[in-house]
Amino acid sequence: DIRGWEVPRWCDVNGRNDAAAAIPARDGWPAMHWSPVQGIEHLHTRQTASLFDLSGTAKFEATGGGVVAYLNRLCTGQMDFPVGHIAHAVFATPQGGIVGDAAVTRLAWDRYWITVDGATGPTVGNWLRRHIHDGERVMLVEHSSQWCGLGLWGPAAPGILSEAASADLSLDAFPYRTWQTLEIGAVPVRALRLSGIGEVGWELYVPPEFGPALWDTVWRAGRDAGLIAAGSGALRSLRLEKGRGRTGAEYLRDRTVYEAGLGRAVSFEKSSYIGRDALLRARDAGPRSRLCCLAFDDPAAIAFGGEPVFADGALAGFATGGDSGYSVGKALAFAYLAAPHTQQGTPVDIEIFADRFAGTVVGSPAFDPAGDRFRR
Repeated sequence: DIRGWEVPRWCDVNGRNDAAAAIPARDGWPAMHWSPVQGIEHLHTRQTASLFDLSGTAKFEATGGGVVAYLNRLCTGQMDFPVGHIAHAVFATPQGGIVGDAAVTRLAWDRYWITVDGATGPTVGNWLRRHIHDGERVMLVEHSSQWCGLGLWGPAAPGILSEAASADLSLDAFPYRTWQTLEIGAVPVRALRLSGIGEVGWELYVPPEFGPALWDTVWRAGRDAGLIAAGSGALRSLRLEKGRGRTGAEYLRDRTVYEAGLGRAVSFEKSSYIGRDALLRARDAGPRSRLCCLAFDDPAAIAFGGEPVFADGALAGFATGGDSGYSVGKALAFAYLAAPHTQQGTPVDIEIFADRFAGTVVGSPAFDPAGDRFRR
C-alpha cells in the first residue's frame, strides 16, 4: 500500500502464457514480490495503453497573495509561470541537496496544486509547512485524501480519452505540461497532461466519491482499444527506462541537484532561494559524482539499492536501485558514480549478493532518449 491506499503490484488477469514466456525469468531474492505479468503490463503500456491507480500521490494546495514569492523561495526554478501550465519543481536544502521534487500546477494567479510521490509526501509536506513565514499571506492545505487519481498512458491514450471526454486532446489543443477541466462522462476531472513514464497520456484527479465512475467511464471507452489495468511494478520499470528517479533513492539530500541530473530545474535569474548559493558553487565546480544509468545483459542483475559498483577494478560508486528494462531488453540500474567513470560506454561491474555482473554506463533515458513519444 502507499500511505494507506492499496495499489496492486500487477494484475493476474494480464498474465497470458504466450506473453509471459518472453519475459526474462527470475529466481531467488529478485523474484520476491515479482511476476512476469509486470513485464507484460510494461510492454503493453508502450504498445497500446494502460490505466494506473495514482491515488497514493500526495497532493497539496498553496494559495494566497504571497504564494508566488513563497514558492519561488522554496523551488530552484521559476514558479511565476502562466496559469494553466505545469512546472517540474525541485526543493533544495541550503547545501544544494534534494528534499524532493514535485509537479506544480498553476490553477489561478494565487493558487497552485502540488503533487508529490506518495512515499515522500510527509517529507515534502513538512518542508512546505516549515518555510511559511509568520504573517506571510500563504495557506497550505494537504488534499491527499480528498482526491484520487488515475494515470492513462500509452499510444492509444489520446483516442481512449477523446472517446470518454468528447474533447479535443491534440497536442495543439492540450499541450504537454498544461491542465484542463474535462467532463468525462458525468464527472468533472482535473486532467494534467504529464508523463513520468515517457508515453503520451494524462493524470486524472477527482474527489474519491467520483473515482469509480471515472474508472468505469475510461474503462468502457478503452475496451475496444485494448486498454488494461496495470500495477505499480510496471510503473516502476517504465519510469526507470525513462530516467525518472525517486526521492530517497536517486534524489538525496547529500547529493546536489546537479549530481542528480536535475540541473534543468535550476534558475539563477532569481536572486534568492534556498540552496541558490550552494548550487551556484556546485555548477561552477562541476559534479564530484553523477547519477548514471547502467545496463546489464544478464537479466539476474537486479539491484535493490546500496550495491557497490566497480570501474577499472576499483570502487566507483553505488547503485540506488534497478529493475528489468523490458522495452530495451536489458536489466537497468541507477547508480551514483565518481566523475571519472560517468562517460557513456564505460564498462562497470556491480556486486549483487556477492556475485559480480558486467555492465555499461548508458545514456539516460535508456528508452526514447529524444522524448518523442510523450509529445505526440
